[in-house]
Amino acid sequence: MKLLLNLLCVLFLLMGAITTAQVKIGNNPNTIDPFSILELESSETVLVVTRITDAEMAAILPLNGAIIYNTSQNCLFQYRNNNWESLCNGGILVDNNDGTYTFTNDNGGIVSIDTNAIANPYNNATSGLAAMNIQDAIDELSGLASNVSLIDNADGTYTFTDAAGNTVTIADTSISTLIDNTDGTYTYTDELGNQTIIDTSFIESLTSLGLNASQTGLEYTDEDGVITTLDLTTVVQNLETITTLVDNTDGTFTYTNEAGTPVTIDTNAAETLTTLVLNADDTNLDYTDEDGVTTQLDFTALVQNLETITTLVDNTDGTFTYTNEAGTPVTIDTNAAETLTTFVQDDTSATGEITYTDEAGNPSTAQVVSSDANNNIQVGLDGGAFLAGPTICAAGKILSTGTAAAGFNATASLINTGDYQITFDNDLGTTSYVIQLTITDLLGVGNDDPNISYYDQQSDGFKVNVGDNDNGGSDRADFNSEFMFSVICLPGFGNGGSTGGGGTSTGSATPTGTPGTGFNLNNFGDAGNFQLAFNAGNNGGSTWETLITNRPYSTLPSDLSATVNGTLVPITFVSEDNGDGTFNHLISSSTPLPAFNPSVTISGGATGGGAGTQNSGQCSCISFFTN
Repeated sequence: MKLLLNLLCVLFLLMGAITTAQVKIGNNPNTIDPFSILELESSETVLVVTRITDAEMAAILPLNGAIIYNTSQNCLFQYRNNNWESLCNGGILVDNNDGTYTFTNDNGGIVSIDTNAIANPYNNATSGLAAMNIQDAIDELSGLASNVSLIDNADGTYTFTDAAGNTVTIADTSISTLIDNTDGTYTYTDELGNQTIIDTSFIESLTSLGLNASQTGLEYTDEDGVITTLDLTTVVQNLETITTLVDNTDGTFTYTNEAGTPVTIDTNAAETLTTLVLNADDTNLDYTDEDGVTTQLDFTALVQNLETITTLVDNTDGTFTYTNEAGTPVTIDTNAAETLTTFVQDDTSATGEITYTDEAGNPSTAQVVSSDANNNIQVGLDGGAFLAGPTICAAGKILSTGTAAAGFNATASLINTGDYQITFDNDLGTTSYVIQLTITDLLGVGNDDPNISYYDQQSDGFKVNVGDNDNGGSDRADFNSEFMFSVICLPGFGNGGSTGGGGTSTGSATPTGTPGTGFNLNNFGDAGNFQLAFNAGNNGGSTWETLITNRPYSTLPSDLSATVNGTLVPITFVSEDNGDGTFNHLISSSTPLPAFNPSVTISGGATGGGAGTQNSGQCSCISFFTN
């Protein structure tokens, strides 16, 4: 309040210095009504008049016209006729039912109002009329009024006739005009065409007073537009006092007001809070009262007594019985529910036939591979189609040093002058493959009759000889030379270097799982066609590996397949050379075994690279692993 009074003092001092000017505060400071001394304009702030109580209002006797806001009655009051009057209601008016009214204002003042007409006789001496009574006077006035007229003469003039019959001609009916000359002057032309120049350049300009943009000072603009800024920062700092509130760290606070008077506030006696929370066991509620005492409410018995349980029982005939909380049973019949469709592929047929059975049990078939004659596309173990034709099993470009400049599924080494060893990455399982060789052109220089040939063809590789036949004049003279080779595998011979089942040979038949228990070997044979059967015991949910050790053949049949409980599952297999004429073979499946001791059967054609031995039932060469 002190700050507001100080600011108003500054404002009134400034206004006193410019008593001959107008003052506009707030928005649009350069626009003010010409009849205003002080004008306020704002859409965000308002004028707040003096706020005092009943007692304070009664204690002052201002000039008539003063206005205050009475905080005791929440109403504006004006000081009129040396008395305070409320502007909120306006007093009470009572009808006395005799033509008079009694008005009592807010201050208790009483005024009588008499609405009864005064009975004075009609007097034509004062009216100027010839009539001797009121009715005749009315008729006389009506007749006189009918004589009044205004006639347009159509020549720019009008003829006016009054009640006495007198006529007046109005000769000039033109309209006056006011034109802005845009130089601070205006030209006024009256109805007679007379012009008057009005010069406004000497009219008093407006002054304004408002807060500056930083909200720290007042900006006063005089009549010449000169702005003077009054910085109020120091004024406020010198006049405004500061209150403080200090925490005494003992539950009390010390408040010091603007006058420097300290007041101690004690919060120790304040109301403490109670809490109600769910216990950590999710079964009890913990209530803590104002004294910190915790009471535990166990809801277990309450819920058990109030909660009802629903049941759903399978009747094993395609129906279910649901019993709701009220104990009412409802039978749900699923026999009429939507039936399932099936989509099955026959992996053993020559065409990979796919059978689709709809909801009504009607089958529809489609062939993956055509059964036309001379069709080289065949059905694989997984039911997919593949082209059964010659394939490139190995190839390479060999430098004269025996190093492979480029190679596929094979490596090379120099044995001695002119002799090279080609070794396949994967044993082909047969020696019935085609070898193609070519030697670089020597352009007839030096060894001008070069020749290249192969020898010692094995399932795992072959040897190459490069020499000069000297046109038959002497025995071949071996020499080292760059050459290229390619190996073509034919359908029906070997495995084409594949490890079977679409797997990739690692050259190491090492299990990745842990030794399995509960497996029971039923049958094993590899003298003719390969066969292996076992029960998986209690290993449901596990993937599995079967390791066959120390067998006299280098590869497993390329058409090896596996079924679990009669269902075909994908497998991979890899072979490893033990270096003593025996080989280890690892068969793996990534499909988890079903529960309840499933049966597994693995079978295929004859083993490659030599005959095995017939074993019926158990064999110490078989071990199992699970992942």
